[in-house]
Amino acid sequence: MPSRITVLILLAVSGCLPAVPADGATYYGNVVQVSTGDSLLLRTRSRTYRVRLAGLVAPDLAQSHGRQARAALARFVQGRKVRLVVLARDPDGRLAGRVYLDQLDINAELVRRGHVWVLADEADVALTQLEHEARQDGRGLWAQPAVEQ
Repeated sequence: MPSRITVLILLAVSGCLPAVPADGATYYGNVVQVSTGDSLLLRTRSRTYRVRLAGLVAPDLAQSHGRQARAALARFVQGRKVRLVVLARDPDGRLAGRVYLDQLDINAELVRRGHVWVLADEADVALTQLEHEARQDGRGLWAQPAVEQ
């Protein structure tokens, strides 16, 4: 009887176990669903991935500006071919990364337009600066009084 490790190796090689993308992996695919202002489903040739835009958090759909944030992300990527650069896996098992439409950094564009917050523990200097500018200019969710993260 083969050992447990041998069985796992055989399953992985045969493609029966889902591949776990490494940090820095790049995927190209079509966005088939935008769930919230910071999450989507990406369909590649071989499978569909749940994706979270790394370093960001959008208001929940029930919160003020939640539906607007989802609509903003959908306007950019719904039904379009995008590039995903994986940075990590989040605690929910989603791929966390930067999403690009051609050369446009969607993560940065959502911050610039004020639709999402930048996560302090995943702070990116450029995104933090864009958030500061959006807040100063009162764009998106920053146009509303006392938006809670």
